[in-house]
Formats: sequence, C-alpha cells, structure tokens
Amino acid sequence: MAARYALVRIYPLGWARFNAAWIFRRRPADSSTRNASTRTGAACSRSAYKTNTRRFQMTHCQRAAALLAFCLHAGLAQALPISFSTSGSPAHAYFQSVPAVSATVQFVGLSAALDLTPDVGQQTRFFTFFAGTGPADPGMTGIEYQPYSVGLTVLGITKYFEFDLGVQEIANDQYQIHAFDMPSLSFDLGATGTLTVTPNAFYTQAVQLPANTPAYHLRDLYATFLLTAPTVTPVPEPGSLALAMLAVGALSMSRWRGAQPGRDGWRGRLTKVK
Repeated sequence: MAARYALVRIYPLGWARFNAAWIFRRRPADSSTRNASTRTGAACSRSAYKTNTRRFQMTHCQRAAALLAFCLHAGLAQALPISFSTSGSPAHAYFQSVPAVSATVQFVGLSAALDLTPDVGQQTRFFTFFAGTGPADPGMTGIEYQPYSVGLTVLGITKYFEFDLGVQEIANDQYQIHAFDMPSLSFDLGATGTLTVTPNAFYTQAVQLPANTPAYHLRDLYATFLLTAPTVTPVPEPGSLALAMLAVGALSMSRWRGAQPGRDGWRGRLTKVK
C-alpha cells in the first residue's frame, strides 16, 4: 500500500484514523499450528540432510574405491624388461644321396629386449628362416626329414625347440618344405614369474619353391611371449605403496567430511538444522 494510514469515514463518530497495516494484517496461526509447522519443517530438513549426506558419502566412497583400485593396478601391472636371444642351426642339406636333387634349410637366431606386462601376451620375431632348392629330378624323390634343435636363452636360462622338418620334390619342377611343429617352452624366472614362449603356427606352414632357387630369407618366425606373475604375493614397490596410501587417505577424508554434522554438499557449506 502506498500510504501507511488510510482514512475511513464512520458515522456518526466523524472522521477516524485507522492503521491500514492493522486492517490488512495477516492473521497469525495459533500456537498449536505454528508448533506443528515448525516441527514438520525441522523433520523435513533433517530428512533431507540425512539423504544428502548418504548420497554424498556413497558418491565419494565409490570414487575413492575406484581410485584405490586404479592405483593398485597401476602399481602391480608394470611392464618388466625381459631380454632373450636365440641360437639358430647350421644349413641342412637334403637329398645328399641323390646328386640330381638338393635343398637347403637353415634357421638363423636373433636377440631382442621386450617390456612384458604380466598376463598380457606379446608377439615378437625370434627366428629367421632361410631355404633354397637345386635342380629338379623327373623321377621325383620321396619326402626326407631331418631333425633340428634351436635354442632360446632368457635371463641366462637356455632351452631348445626340437622338431623334424621334411622336404620333398613335387610336380611341376617344384620343392615343398613341409609344415613343422615347434613346441612351447616355459622358463621359471623366480620372483619375476613364469615365461611361456609359444611359436605361431601360421609361420611354420608348408611352402613351395621352384627348382634352382638360391637360398634366401624365406620368412620370419614369430612367437607369443607370455609372462605369468608368480604365485606368491610380491611386496609392492615404494611408488605403488605411495599410490595405495594416497587412495586410502582420500577414502578416509571423504568419509570424514561426509560424517561432519551441519555440512551440506561436497563443498562443506554449513547448514542450519532445526
């Protein structure tokens, strides 16, 4: 209202001045209604506070747990350097008893350094394969097998792939180098774990070469190197332990902040609870 007072003409008393605020004032509720309203509002405030606190604690606990799991995974799943070397074979000459035909096969070793993550296989080259052929014989001889033993050394431990490989002269003045099966090897590396080397059978399949082909680098051989963590639980490194302690501290801080009375939201604003 624009004016504080309003004039009301009342007969026969004449003019009287009445307070407009008193005329249009809001009627107060009785004491029982006012107390019930107050209690209801306080109960709602407390209920909302508890709900927000539980939601706050749940969200931050989940985040802290995820952080802890990530830190532990980052600390325990570190790549480990593993070096290896392979020793090849001398050139094997086939059909020495038949002067009209000939073939040669040789495996050449190599060395490499790998960064292996536990329980994650890594495929890498570990041998090169050379082969050549001589003249063709119209009579075609049968298949001839020769034994091979090529070595693999990992961290001072040497084991051997032992297998047989056959060569045969076939039709159309060609030679066939038959498929061969290289077994898997396992290395016990102590606290580092167990290394399993499995040759890839795709690169040991049969191949045909024309007659009179000089020996050349026919293909590379690949194997999967899989490092399995040891059965005993390793002591975490200082860096991993620090990450785990950081995650635990974040979890404790989130629970402490959520349990403080009178705090609302993640910023910790004070809320008056009736």
